[in-house]
Amino acid sequence: MLIPSDLPMLQGYTDVSIKKNQALSNYMKELAERTEKIRTGMIDRKYDNMLKVSTDGRKAALDLSLVGRKQNYDEHSKVFWCVENVVALYNQQPNATQLIFCDYSTPKADQFNVYAELKRRLVEKGIPEKEIAFIHSYQTESRKVELFRKFNAGEMRILIGSTFKLGIGANVQRKLKAVHHLDVPWRPADMVQREGRIIRRGNENETVRIYRYIAEGSFDSYSWQVLETKQRFISQFLSGSTYQRTASDLESDVLTYAEVKALALSQPLMKQLAQKENELKTLKILEIQAEETRKRLAEECDTLQSKMEQRQKQLDIAYRHQQSLKKKTNEQFLDAMRKIKDTFTEDVIGGNKMLSDPVSIFGFSVILPTSQDVKKPYLYLEKDTNRYVVLLDDSAKGNAKRIVGKLKRFNKVIEEIVKEIEATKQMIYNNQQLLKQNNTSYQKEIAELSDEIEEIRRKIDVEAV
Repeated sequence: MLIPSDLPMLQGYTDVSIKKNQALSNYMKELAERTEKIRTGMIDRKYDNMLKVSTDGRKAALDLSLVGRKQNYDEHSKVFWCVENVVALYNQQPNATQLIFCDYSTPKADQFNVYAELKRRLVEKGIPEKEIAFIHSYQTESRKVELFRKFNAGEMRILIGSTFKLGIGANVQRKLKAVHHLDVPWRPADMVQREGRIIRRGNENETVRIYRYIAEGSFDSYSWQVLETKQRFISQFLSGSTYQRTASDLESDVLTYAEVKALALSQPLMKQLAQKENELKTLKILEIQAEETRKRLAEECDTLQSKMEQRQKQLDIAYRHQQSLKKKTNEQFLDAMRKIKDTFTEDVIGGNKMLSDPVSIFGFSVILPTSQDVKKPYLYLEKDTNRYVVLLDDSAKGNAKRIVGKLKRFNKVIEEIVKEIEATKQMIYNNQQLLKQNNTSYQKEIAELSDEIEEIRRKIDVEAV
């Protein structure tokens, strides 16, 4: 058993390829004919449009029964292969549980749905009905909690659900051995939620499996290709605000006229188009990030330069103060300390007692801050707009020594300011070096890839006519 904080190891994906069959090919040709009617305006878009075509294409890839066609439950069926894999693993791993994700064709009592078909065939293969559950049957939070308890205990072995209902906040990982993707979510975030159910701390399995069911010659091949590349570059290049500004164009689930026709004809250019489009998105993200990095570094350089110039002015003033203090004798410093030895008492430092008269030493005004730091009390010595911090304690005599000592050993103040200026210069230099390293522009590659994509689209359009 793994330590609960560890993650199980995913030993790659198991891609189950559903071989191309005539029934699905015929339906894809029907979709191509529909797109042509929509494109030429032969049908009112209230009755048919590209969104409906795309949705029907995804349903057909899942199960032809969902679009009113005959589906044979043999090697040309996702349901068939899913049942075969679930049952095999069920028998091999007596204590393991499995999740099946399906966003299209959720349970409906009055019509065909994939959930019911899966359950019927799983029961036929020997899995007890009481060990199979639909997440949609558990509406209340208390019922879900009880379902998850049974699933984690191995009392329930097969759980079927959609990304929306099962992908978020479902802690069902304890005995989870496999996840089955019957259909393809469009958003990478949805896939992350699905697979986050099994790649999760607290899973008792050392290794886990993820099955992806892909119907050849359908929307699946293109959808998986797009999702995979989306997911890869988002993981590598997107974060924070950049994601919010650039990911909105990744969520569309509507294909163009030519793309549907190309899929119907098993056009190999579709895979190339998906790859190139996502390469372009990657380059655009890199360009945005590079520009943001350059802007941030430049702003930091300006801020540091301004800070250094300000500290340089303070250093010039401090040198004048040093020259003035060098003329003071030890007796003068002792006299100054005697005059204030009973002044900065604990109640004065704490702000409970006001000073009766302003205090000044060699032209330096002694200023107590209005909001004192209780744990680390301090005051300022101010002269000619410069302020010098003096840390205090709870002894009035000790505070007098600290204040006068600051002025007597003023060379230490000079050294601190010089060190700060040198450190700021080094930070400016480092940022300037980073700016040189981040001067890469992706504009040329973006332009070339955009042209290449347009050429691929042109070829698809020509061949789709």
